[in-house]
Amino acid sequence: MTVKPEMSSPDGVSIESYGGVLDQLVAGDWVNPKTGERHGIPPKAMVIAASLDGAEADLIAARHQGKSMMVVSDSFTREALGRRVFEALKPLGNVTEYVWEKPSCSEDGVKQLQEDTRGAEVLIAVGSGTVNDSIKYATYLDGRDYSVFATSPMNAYSTSTASVSFGGFKKSIPCHGAKGIYYDLSVIAKCPPRLISAAFADVICRTTARSTG
Repeated sequence: MTVKPEMSSPDGVSIESYGGVLDQLVAGDWVNPKTGERHGIPPKAMVIAASLDGAEADLIAARHQGKSMMVVSDSFTREALGRRVFEALKPLGNVTEYVWEKPSCSEDGVKQLQEDTRGAEVLIAVGSGTVNDSIKYATYLDGRDYSVFATSPMNAYSTSTASVSFGGFKKSIPCHGAKGIYYDLSVIAKCPPRLISAAFADVICRTTARSTG
């Protein structure tokens, strides 16, 4: 099944991508108009579309073909998108599911996540905040890859840092980013208003901190 065949995603899947300049950056083809230099960003794919329903398997296969995978969500993000992603990826073979009942982006939480997902070569995160950052750091420690399906409009999906609690204090830990980042706008539009507000506040905070730091 394809979605909106007018355009193709960076993975060659038939989807109307709203990535704009992000598509150029992912491909390493964005040209700085002042210097003429080409620039790129680490993710191998970043797809923003009105809907990704039916395209999930093709997108993930383009990044992780032949690898054992585990779809990881919590009880809320599973209902929002995780169940759909898991069902879509099952035909790829060697795909399992882990629902993290008590997620915690902390030293202990990350250790638990590492242990509970040990059998998979690749983790597919479904969620923002705690789920995304925990998987980002856990896979970095293990030397595994991960990709993420967004469930809120936060900006941390594409960063190479994770906010992890150590002894009750949050630290921003350098690690790695996702291989693929997928935004289904039909899902994000249903995100609770308080989480949308928090996501936009995070964008404003980060932009201000980077420009004045």
